[in-house]
Amino acid sequence: MALNMTARCDEIRNDEQPSPTDLVKLDIHTRSYLVNSNQIHYETTFNLKPIVFKNVFRDKGLSYLQQCFDEDPFLKMPDNFEIEIAYKLQEFYNLSYGFDTEEDDDFDRDEEEVEVNLRRRVFPLILELEIHEDEIDDDDDDDDDEFEEDLKMVPASKKFIENMKTCDFNVAKEREILRCVICMNEFDNVNINNEVTLCTLPCNHVFHQNCAVQWLQTSHTCPLCRYPMPTR
Repeated sequence: MALNMTARCDEIRNDEQPSPTDLVKLDIHTRSYLVNSNQIHYETTFNLKPIVFKNVFRDKGLSYLQQCFDEDPFLKMPDNFEIEIAYKLQEFYNLSYGFDTEEDDDFDRDEEEVEVNLRRRVFPLILELEIHEDEIDDDDDDDDDEFEEDLKMVPASKKFIENMKTCDFNVAKEREILRCVICMNEFDNVNINNEVTLCTLPCNHVFHQNCAVQWLQTSHTCPLCRYPMPTR
């Protein structure tokens, strides 16, 4: 598999450089393409919890990145992709520090302190990952057939779509969901004027209602966590 990765930040930070104890908030949008094709095979977004910068370059931090992606059964990632993500952070922020060979027993403690230590700066970063399958082994044909079968799209029921629960911007803000991962546009507080309506799914993820309707007319699962919606 080939992995192409780009990074961007929608917030201007005046070229500030993160310290090892600052936090990075990663939103990772992935697109998987069919072999020798520009057709998107599978697409999803991971909104990760803030991570202490120094921990991204430690074994437990790398394992955390890998675990987040492993939870999605529909996504196949190249080997060592988590290391590529760490290198991308180092390149994007021009970090003077990198992989740490010291013991990382403080990883869990650092992550637990994220919400209570308000003095740490948070650097939001959006990663766009494109995964291209460049070869398929004949020995894996059965696995590929099973993967294709699992990936078949089944829409949510018309009744469920028509009765989706709407919500306002404050609900999304309270849940720290600031963008619709379907269209990748940030939520604005314009729904006060009934210009844009937000909706929440049973898994508590929030989307633009129009985006969610279009999505659920094709797939009955949440685009973030794959929570299944009723199909009948």
